[in-house]
Amino acid sequence: MCLALACAGRPAGADSSGVLSFAPHERAWLDDLPVIRVGMDPYWPPFSFREDGESLVGFDVDLLGILNARLGVTFEIVEAENWEALVGMARRGEVDVLFSTADSPERREFLLFSRPYVDFPMAVITRRESPFLLSVESLAGQRVSVPRDYVYFEWLRRNHPEITIVPTESNEEALVLAARGEVDATVANLANASHYIRARGLTNLKIAGIADKSFELRLAVRRDWPELVPLLDRAILSLAPEEKAALLAKWVYVEHEDLIVWSRVLPYVWGAAGVATLTIVFFVLWNRRLSREVRRRRMAEEQLLCAQARLTGLNEEKSQVMNMVAHDVRGPLTNILCRLDLVGHGGYVDIAKFRRARDEIKAQVRRVNRLLERLLVVNALESGSFEPTFERVEAVSLVRETVDGHRGPAQSKSISLEERFPEVPAYLESDRSALAGIVGNLVSNAIKYTPRGGRVTVALESRGGYVAVRVADTGPGFDDEDKARLYQKFTTLSARPTGGENSFGLGLAIAKHYVDVLGGRIHCESKPGEGAVFSVELPVGRAKAGAGGESGSFGCGKPLAGASMPL
Repeated sequence: MCLALACAGRPAGADSSGVLSFAPHERAWLDDLPVIRVGMDPYWPPFSFREDGESLVGFDVDLLGILNARLGVTFEIVEAENWEALVGMARRGEVDVLFSTADSPERREFLLFSRPYVDFPMAVITRRESPFLLSVESLAGQRVSVPRDYVYFEWLRRNHPEITIVPTESNEEALVLAARGEVDATVANLANASHYIRARGLTNLKIAGIADKSFELRLAVRRDWPELVPLLDRAILSLAPEEKAALLAKWVYVEHEDLIVWSRVLPYVWGAAGVATLTIVFFVLWNRRLSREVRRRRMAEEQLLCAQARLTGLNEEKSQVMNMVAHDVRGPLTNILCRLDLVGHGGYVDIAKFRRARDEIKAQVRRVNRLLERLLVVNALESGSFEPTFERVEAVSLVRETVDGHRGPAQSKSISLEERFPEVPAYLESDRSALAGIVGNLVSNAIKYTPRGGRVTVALESRGGYVAVRVADTGPGFDDEDKARLYQKFTTLSARPTGGENSFGLGLAIAKHYVDVLGGRIHCESKPGEGAVFSVELPVGRAKAGAGGESGSFGCGKPLAGASMPL
């Protein structure tokens, strides 16, 4: 089936026919192609699917028509019975381009990838009676249905072996298994899952959580056609924002009528309810912990004075936590409830206003979620329930991956995020999540307190039985009073975030706890007005928790052995 569709309007750099301008050798290369075979999954709504048994329709089909006009070539759609078969055809060279393809190491063995043309979050979907989930890790020990050969099948199998994966032929089958109770949950592209839930009437399902991984859809090109990738990228970049918005509105966000449908808001209602429930659970657990402390101290009369001092400190900390959480949770929840109330009463008939309200709800839920996750991490570390899993870790790639995850916030403040890593790998016995937590909190803090246009530098070095990581910023630095309280929980220092970011006073405390658990040392060098440099040394071999000895008293005074590392 060939497409010969024209797109409305002329993009920048296009001739009178709407075709983009290319260099002579690029135009000649395109003209030498008699046809470009495009693989599309007929069971992938709302991107490509058959409507009432007719021809293929969807977001990808419309986008293909636009690309056809921009490139001035002929596309032929090739279908298969499922996505697994399409991937097999691409591997054998029977199709030239695949739509709606996520990048992965496995697929890079036989495909090249364009820039993403749209992305959606990955949703964790369960039955309505199941609890809400803070993260994918909450699915440990459960059965999760996922279509084979989908990128999140590979991602779950590689990163979460603690989850039992039940492979299926399609997203629809995965959702049906979850609705029947044959599996505990499924993980799916949010847009695709929402379509099937409505179309199949799977009303006993809900979106129980959003994974920390987005689902970027790209065009995948056969590896022996590298010339096509930059041309596709140029065509994708030529899409005006209003063109992409019109496609999304047609296939993803808007119903056939021009009214806001309450069912589109339900995932956010469930998300807000889940956050409120988790907040209440946290307070209950915290108070139970205090009660156990009181009973234990009453049994030891000879330590009464020590117990009273400890209890007073815990009560003060509890009050501080309750005040802080109440302050940081009340605002977002009030905002969410107000916006949902407006939606429920038809207050957002205009689709643009509805989207802004939806985005605000998501931002507020994520803000509260980040606060609760940090509180749970601190509680696990302090209670001793966090048990590190030591394994052989390649520090350079892990630190680089963690730093790359903060480039978005850095770019939003025009901050230069620089890396100084060795060219050879650096291995150590460590816990991957703890090491990533140390680097992530230090880099996040540095970006938060560095003014717009500043610089954050991350360096790594391996020598003398230690791997050393340094994070330097050009922020306001610390005075002596700040240095004495750097690693205390819920501490407000003299410096303030420079871009209006939230500061819960937990980042450095979490980093310090992780360093202690891994037997390392942490040190800070800083003067007011001259920025700050945090240095962490972790042993290459496995060490007992707290083996660094002096890490608890380092503060910003005594330098580490690796403190001379060049930045």
